[in-house]
Amino acid sequence: MNNEIIGAQSGGRGVDIVWEHNRITNFGYGAGIFSGHDGVGFGTHNWTITGNSISGGQPARDANGFYPKGIEVYAPRTKIIGKHLFQ
Repeated sequence: MNNEIIGAQSGGRGVDIVWEHNRITNFGYGAGIFSGHDGVGFGTHNWTITGNSISGGQPARDANGFYPKGIEVYAPRTKIIGKHLFQ
């Protein structure tokens, strides 16, 4: 909550993770907030992502062929809610 992610990624694997009011800037390959897949090592699901600010950065093609811009989450039952400011 209330983190600043500059030119980097933050995330991983886990259950019941909440990301609130973070500022993500100047991301490159991948995304600012990211998750692993459910069932790889241990469970990754039930994430909540709300009210983040995302700016700067350049989307780049990831290993799945997607071009994420600030959030790349593969956790089942994830809720992305509230206002997210994309600049």
